[in-house]
Amino acid sequence: MTFTGDRVARARALLDHHAQSESHLRTRAPDAVAYPTSTEDVSRIAALAEAVEETRADLTASILTGPIVGRAGDGNFYAILLVRLDDPREIAVAKRLAARMPERALCMGDTITAKHRNGMGKLGYIAAKLGEAWGVMGAMKRALEPKRPMKAGKLVPLE
Repeated sequence: MTFTGDRVARARALLDHHAQSESHLRTRAPDAVAYPTSTEDVSRIAALAEAVEETRADLTASILTGPIVGRAGDGNFYAILLVRLDDPREIAVAKRLAARMPERALCMGDTITAKHRNGMGKLGYIAAKLGEAWGVMGAMKRALEPKRPMKAGKLVPLE
């Protein structure tokens, strides 16, 4: 794990994150159609090691493989699940593992995000974390942005 405050070094680390995903993807059976799907967790720095270790244990105990990478400075980490799209069993395991990460974060008192495409499946978890505030946030967004051009339905509930 590398820690840095340097912006260039952080940018390089993000590029390394994508290169690692590609190299891990190649470790799967060459004849399989594998799809790297990413999950995300956001942990307090004090809980980050525990969350990463539990995620690694879940992945190791499963039939899937893939790296865990992240930006420890802000507590984000990603499990990149390498899934064969032609194997329904692998798809089911990936869904279970992906659900486990936000569940773990909420149990640990941490948070989750629904940014990027990997977050759309977490909207229910965000609603559980925020309770009534989730509806208030949705009402504010609808009032400020009635035509909903920006991320409609992705950050807050539409109705």
